[in-house]
Amino acid sequence: MRFDALYFLFFFAIVYGLSKIPRIGPAVYILASFLFYIVAGWQDLALIITMIIFNYGASFYVSRSKIVFSTTVAINLATLLYFKYSSFLGSSLGANEIFNTQIIIPLGISFYVFQMIAYQVDIVRGTCRQITSFPRFYLFVAFFPQLIAGPIVRANDISNQINRLFKKGQRNNTIISLGLGLCLLGLVKKVILSDSLAPIVDSNFSTMPDTALAAWQGVLTFTFQIYYDFSGYSDIALGLGYLLGIRLPINFKQPYLAKSPQEFWQRWHITLSQWVRDYLYIPLGGNKIKGPIKQLTALILVMTLMGLWHGANWTFAAWGASWGVAILLWRIGAPFFNKRPLVSWLGTLLVTVILWVFFRAPNMGFALDYLQIMFTPSTLNMNNLSWIWSGMIVLGGLHLLEGRYYNLKGIKLMKKINQPFCWGILIGLCFTILLLPKALDNPFIYFRF
Repeated sequence: MRFDALYFLFFFAIVYGLSKIPRIGPAVYILASFLFYIVAGWQDLALIITMIIFNYGASFYVSRSKIVFSTTVAINLATLLYFKYSSFLGSSLGANEIFNTQIIIPLGISFYVFQMIAYQVDIVRGTCRQITSFPRFYLFVAFFPQLIAGPIVRANDISNQINRLFKKGQRNNTIISLGLGLCLLGLVKKVILSDSLAPIVDSNFSTMPDTALAAWQGVLTFTFQIYYDFSGYSDIALGLGYLLGIRLPINFKQPYLAKSPQEFWQRWHITLSQWVRDYLYIPLGGNKIKGPIKQLTALILVMTLMGLWHGANWTFAAWGASWGVAILLWRIGAPFFNKRPLVSWLGTLLVTVILWVFFRAPNMGFALDYLQIMFTPSTLNMNNLSWIWSGMIVLGGLHLLEGRYYNLKGIKLMKKINQPFCWGILIGLCFTILLLPKALDNPFIYFRF
């Protein structure tokens, strides 16, 4: 199901209403999560249920046996590699007869596999308690607001909330206006902003742009399209979870305000960045690694893997590896950048925009040619840039203002106006946005990642 579809509004209204009936809240959530994923297809549903059953059973033994732990993690990774990277490996190695190149990536597999790997590792480390109840474990993995595109939830994030839900049999009371406000904010980002930018991006990346102006237009537009698309989904997920009494972790904090590449990844897709830090970077040595060459190697390795997590293409590998180089450069240049925050912010933003070319380009050749055109001054007409910068200023202004909603002041305000009249207005606005005509069908970008 898609959050920006009208039928989902009715689906959620039914789930919300049933969840208020005493003692059946957990059953409603489990059934809703099951039905939510059925829409993706029976094969996708069979896979996630199989993975849930396997990881639930393995969790009783991973802390007792290193072999069981290693095998469990290996099977999770192998499942992800098979379904997501078979086509990539087949084309890259010229072995299409060995690797299945016709596989469709199961919905949400990148998210729930990472979630279950983190759970097994945390049990072995002793940083989380095992979830011994299968219904509770199922809901931990498959809770439908965060199932398709995150955030990547850890057991410590929501297990206590799920336990309270099962003990009470009913969801906790929440600030309804806050949850509805997050849903409205997410729909505005996705339907009004991101979907409006999509045709411009598609036009500029479907064929090689003729001028630097068109190239910059394409990548600047994509810079905001992907942010409003992905953060829009996350806002809706947070809002839906909040309405159902489950607080999910924040996944975005105005990333384009970051003053360094490292800070960017502390603000962009926060739960993925934390996962990579805790389960890849720190085990490799983290910031304790001595020597710029070793640091660069570790950063490039970790960030390349993060890039490939986003997609099975060499462009994603280059995107991730370049971020590793950028992070190290900012570390080396810290004495310079720390004294010049404006320069550091502008430099980080420029790096971000340039690297989005690799993310959006269909292949490496296209990405490199695109970058060459971007930096060919002879094709850049400065007189025609004014309208582009005007649009970017408007989008950037919205990006700056959105941080004023989901903070302590915003929460206090929504608590004051938490009345049926306010709920009706927010629901009506959400309904109106879902009724807006769409020129193109634009599913969330991260749905099949």
